[in-house]
Amino acid sequence: MNHLSLHGEDAELTSITGTQCPCWDYRGSGYSAQYHRDNSSADDCERTGLIDTTTTTKNIKLTVYPIGAGVWGTNVPDYIKTEIGIMTGIDFVAFGTLDADDNVFLSLAAYGSEDTITYDSNDYRISKIYALTFYELILLSKK
Repeated sequence: MNHLSLHGEDAELTSITGTQCPCWDYRGSGYSAQYHRDNSSADDCERTGLIDTTTTTKNIKLTVYPIGAGVWGTNVPDYIKTEIGIMTGIDFVAFGTLDADDNVFLSLAAYGSEDTITYDSNDYRISKIYALTFYELILLSKK
């Protein structure tokens, strides 16, 4: 058993994947309401930028701290502490992620701000991930 499996906080990771909606490139980049007005018979992405979506949910465990808890210690490099200090809207810092069903480390490198981590009945987006030597440091912001 590792530390996360014994002491990690229960959470849920929800990822939505799909085909990029043609509206995304219609006028530059990003969602285009004009595309959907001009192409009313096309699939509607409902402002997500994705059509034909699939939702995947995983049970995970994290070590979670409120951003102001001062638990940084010596394991977090100074440049990260400085960067976090000037960011706004960050609610929690999480250290490491465990797939709770398989009891193995889960890298969140492939996940991003469009994905959701539900912790303590609240939804958070992944603001930034730092890949450190032995773990990932994840910054979470309330959705």
